[in-house]
Amino acid sequence: MIHSGTCCGGLRDRRMMTVSAALGCICLVFLLLSCASVRWDERYSDIDQYVQKGDFQGAYAQFDISAESLYGSGEQVLRYLDSGMLSHYADDFEKSNESLSAAEEMIYQNFSKSITQAVGSAVINDTIIDYAGDPYEDIYTNVFMALNYIHLNMLDDAFVEIRRFDNKLKSLSSQYQAEIAEMQKELPDDEYSATVNVQFHNSAFARYLSLLLYRTKGDFDSARVDRRLIDSAFQTQKSLYPFAVPSSVDEELSVSQNDARLNVIAFTGSSPIKIEEALRFLAPDGSFYFKIALPVMQERLSQIAKIEVIALSEENGDFFSFILEPIEDIAHIAEDTFQFKQGQIYFKSVARSLAKSAAGAAVSAVASSGSDSSLGGLLMLLTSLTTEVSERADLRISRYFPALASVGGMTVDPGRYTIEIVYQDKHGSVIEKQKYPHFKVTEGSLNLLEVECLR
Repeated sequence: MIHSGTCCGGLRDRRMMTVSAALGCICLVFLLLSCASVRWDERYSDIDQYVQKGDFQGAYAQFDISAESLYGSGEQVLRYLDSGMLSHYADDFEKSNESLSAAEEMIYQNFSKSITQAVGSAVINDTIIDYAGDPYEDIYTNVFMALNYIHLNMLDDAFVEIRRFDNKLKSLSSQYQAEIAEMQKELPDDEYSATVNVQFHNSAFARYLSLLLYRTKGDFDSARVDRRLIDSAFQTQKSLYPFAVPSSVDEELSVSQNDARLNVIAFTGSSPIKIEEALRFLAPDGSFYFKIALPVMQERLSQIAKIEVIALSEENGDFFSFILEPIEDIAHIAEDTFQFKQGQIYFKSVARSLAKSAAGAAVSAVASSGSDSSLGGLLMLLTSLTTEVSERADLRISRYFPALASVGGMTVDPGRYTIEIVYQDKHGSVIEKQKYPHFKVTEGSLNLLEVECLR
């Protein structure tokens, strides 16, 4: 004979074991959640200290020391991008081209590889996919490789990079739109639809570099084409170019092969980082809520509002000054073009989270229909908490592209100059001064000084 007391005791024990196991899993979930909350950008603080001081040689040296521990196996694109930008600022242009070229090749490989890794990301989240770069990271590698070639006096190679930038920009939309449309078809309800409205299709800064190169080669017809395309970039993308065309741009077309022209490009501020934005929806049948976590770009505000160039002739003591004017807001373009990838991430996240939550609701319903209804509630709670943790936004992004490009120029007597760059805030207070002695300006050459202050 089986005594009822023994039966009830066994049932209570099983319930206690079930509750203990569920509570243990819940504690583990919260522990994972706290670990996942560490900000992505905190890992770079040692390098960032050098960058903020403008010590790019020190920044690159620190990067070299830290790279192995900073970047995982799926983050090698970031490693090459950060290496390429830091070595560019440190004037190691050959190393920069080597790193940026490797990043570009790996972006292409990882974009193709992401198709085969989609199964894992459909179950967990996008952080397990090898990072394939954001759209702006891919296209601006070519702009900075063009600058590297200019500094190396390899102007034909610089032209090639600008053309490659332009070709990438033209194909950017088609690269993502087809996949976004296909994903949207798989969703069960129009409620989850989203609009991808990207404006960027023409870069004023790339056209400006091309204009300078054509002018240097004496091809003024092609330079005038670039000048018209600069105007078009400003007129057709007003939200991305909310400032006037720099006043010095027109002067570039009046510079002859017998003139000595000083051109200055300044990169200021730092490119955006990503933060997580969580959204919650009610399932189509109303049986449960589900969460998605999206990466959202967040600008890093710069203190710099004005940049003055002061040039002193080392031969006769004459000096002159001019103000640099913005030509491209790279941070806004990063946000604009990220909409392509964000649309892709959104539709994938909705489908994944729906599947997770629906499976959890089904398991809970089966458990609740048995003799132990409390198990169903615990399983549903555990499923909800697990979804909260596992639905994490992929916050990976390179850190050392600039936020803004500003330009200016002046025709001067040939000779050597000490050039001082003065960065000021909106109140006119000086943030930083940089000196470049013995800068040589010659006739018929591209005398380009590039400066950076990523504060």
